[in-house]
Amino acid sequence: MLTATLGMIGGILAVHLTEQTARADRPASVPTLRFWVRNGWLRFDVVDGRIVAAANRQPNATLLPDHANGVEQLRLETVGGRAKLLYRRDTSKETLNLEFTLGGPCLIRRQGLGDDSPIVSMTFHQNSDGETELVLGRGESADTYRSAGLWPLLICHPKPCQEHLLPVLELFDPDWQLGKTAQSIERELLNMAQGHESSEYRRIAQLVDKLNDDRFGVRTAADRQLRAAGQMALSYLKQLDFRQLRPEQQFRIRRILYRLGQQSDNDTPKTRASHLLGDPQVWLALLSRPQMATRQVAAKQLAVLLDSAVNVDPVAAPATQKAAMEALGRRIAESVDSVD
Repeated sequence: MLTATLGMIGGILAVHLTEQTARADRPASVPTLRFWVRNGWLRFDVVDGRIVAAANRQPNATLLPDHANGVEQLRLETVGGRAKLLYRRDTSKETLNLEFTLGGPCLIRRQGLGDDSPIVSMTFHQNSDGETELVLGRGESADTYRSAGLWPLLICHPKPCQEHLLPVLELFDPDWQLGKTAQSIERELLNMAQGHESSEYRRIAQLVDKLNDDRFGVRTAADRQLRAAGQMALSYLKQLDFRQLRPEQQFRIRRILYRLGQQSDNDTPKTRASHLLGDPQVWLALLSRPQMATRQVAAKQLAVLLDSAVNVDPVAAPATQKAAMEALGRRIAESVDSVD
């Protein structure tokens, strides 16, 4: 019954990440940026939850008047030995600034002009490790959202992302469809958590224990099986608290993480879902979804990750579980801090 119900909610998930809001003005077009992307001179990708830019030619400083629609500036320059992409779009209503260190961090700013501008100021920043921050508004009234990558941000904070972030990101490449990809990742997560992957997750935990076995042959076999488990093992191993592991476990797991990280096949929904399967923050967000079937799966997965039942009733409406959700959120934050 649960599986059948989950199969029916695919269309409903679009509410979170693909609806476009009328409250936030659409950003101005970026014809020069699109021209460079369309001709293959500039490329934007999402890799391991990070937005990265790559260029295969060196543009000169480019100023293109666009009549009443404003001015664009696009240039590549070398700063500290690293190539940096700088882009600015000015119109009578807004400014848009992009700053990408090629293969490294990125910074995106959008700001409305005038005191009565309907545009909400937005700053999006990712560092080289993928740590992500979205700030909406200015000063003390600004709202800040943080996550360990783009996909957790879209899943954990769908409304502000769909209203303010996605319209800007999808200017870079209209074929990205980031909202639909995040929706697909959610579906993969639900399928993994209720399917054979759950038993595979427990098997991986047992293999980690065997890395501390007294017998060399057992340790070696467990190491080999963890490598063969691929992205599912990578997701689990990334969540481990190394302080709880013996030295040889730490040594072997670091080597496995390095090897599996090299084999990552980019940000397909299934690959990213396998990475996020062990992320309690993501499951906490899914525990507040309006679909009861989603909440039930999330509650079970959180119980596995936290090694105890959660004090939230997934059958009850999320609005009635506010205090319990807040307490669970604090518990998860403490567990994440202890791992860090």
